[in-house]
Amino acid sequence: MLVLISTAAVLVLCELVFQKIIFSDWEKAEFLREPGAYANIYADDHEEIFTDEYWLLYYLFDKEFKPPSNPHPIFGWVGKFDRLSLTHNDKDKVKGRIPVLLFGDSFSHCVGAKCFEEILNEDSTFASKYYLLNYGVGGYGVDQIYLLANEVIPLYNQPIVFFGMLTRDMDRSILKFRTGQKPYFELDNNKLNLKGVPMEPKASYYVENHLPDITSYLFRYMRNSMSNFIPKNDPRNIEMKNNLISLNEEIISSAHKMLKSNVVNYRFLVFSPVFNSESEWREKVIRDLLEEEEASYIFTKDLYQADSNYYNVPTSFYESPEHGHPTDYQNELICDEIWKCLLDSAYESVVDSLNSAHYASIRNEYDMDHVDHYILQIKKDKTWMRSIKEKAAQKNISIDSMLKLDATWLKSIDLKARELGISRDSMMHVEADWALKQSLNN
Repeated sequence: MLVLISTAAVLVLCELVFQKIIFSDWEKAEFLREPGAYANIYADDHEEIFTDEYWLLYYLFDKEFKPPSNPHPIFGWVGKFDRLSLTHNDKDKVKGRIPVLLFGDSFSHCVGAKCFEEILNEDSTFASKYYLLNYGVGGYGVDQIYLLANEVIPLYNQPIVFFGMLTRDMDRSILKFRTGQKPYFELDNNKLNLKGVPMEPKASYYVENHLPDITSYLFRYMRNSMSNFIPKNDPRNIEMKNNLISLNEEIISSAHKMLKSNVVNYRFLVFSPVFNSESEWREKVIRDLLEEEEASYIFTKDLYQADSNYYNVPTSFYESPEHGHPTDYQNELICDEIWKCLLDSAYESVVDSLNSAHYASIRNEYDMDHVDHYILQIKKDKTWMRSIKEKAAQKNISIDSMLKLDATWLKSIDLKARELGISRDSMMHVEADWALKQSLNN
């Protein structure tokens, strides 16, 4: 008994000392002040999905991005518009022209590139009739974009609206706190119920009452040093993803209803990162919904993949390798599409049908249970494609046939990996070991 009590006392003491260190200003302990070393994070295909726990620790560890000193009571933080009236800082420049309102996050607001309002408002043909006001706000989720658009659109007389959003903005809709307090929705009988408003006057007030539910930081640090991701096949991850999808579908559907009731001309503008976009399940969720609701849209993936340079240039041609936002060139492509949708009536009349037909032709590429998904992955691997050509010649079959054989095999590997809860690479090693044993036995 004495040993147990002594051990418990030592563990408690170690925990107290550890917390004292990580929440201190001691510079040598900075390497310990990483939110991911303690927070629960959900694994995803390419980028993890962060939780409120992560962002609360981000604040407590005093990381780079700070909350607003004066949070907006509804939106949390604001952009280039008056926080009370919500009128844009450049509204006076409209001067009788048709206002074009662009909403969204930092992809709409732009980072390190010439932005949409610069490109279009400097175009004499566009500017003779229209003036673009950029309401993009960095860090916004789909929920905040919807809330802002709902309040701003009625302030303008028959505006044209582009409802921008990044595919990964869906992840932010499930958060209550990011770099600061934010509004959020909960589903109540499939209806949106706004929560978290009005905001606390200071982030510190909020955090004091919503501290991370972590019993032992020392235990979390040791555990997370091995793996801090909740696996994709974990029931908690599956439940989170289902809730994320249901919530965002309702938000986007509500946004569409709002746009139809308020605006004569509108279009969704969906930003999709270039890197690994072929396996981005969020794209399929958004696009399926927009198609189902017959909503007009622009998908940036369609634009850069249709560009004549696409297969001959690195991804950095379209998005910054430093921060992942579109480059000048990609923004020019997007502006060209916006320009055509507004100024070319013949194009506008057929673009929705073109988008639908194109999506129908590629929809299977998003489906991890369809062989087309794996064919696309293999086509993007130059080394694998060289192997495909060599094997096709050896077997005296067409490249397409060989490609389908390898894609079918890769699909079976992924299926087995998901069943066993291991990675694709691990499953390949298992298969290789099994094949080797079989050959030795024979």
